[in-house]
Amino acid sequence: MNVHEKYISEISNLLRENRSFLIFPHERADGDALGSMLALASGMKMHGKEVDAILLSELSGKYEFMD
Repeated sequence: MNVHEKYISEISNLLRENRSFLIFPHERADGDALGSMLALASGMKMHGKEVDAILLSELSGKYEFMD
């Protein structure tokens, strides 16, 4: 098993074995980070996971529609 397969296996186990998650992007998140966080939260919720998505810094005005 190469290193990528090992990480994928570990992440898969983590997702399967846990029910609730807290996810957040990097500080001063840009549109890519916000969109990725929201998409991940949505997908996890569709699979029955409890997900809280938070920001560590203030949301830039141009991204307020994503709130």
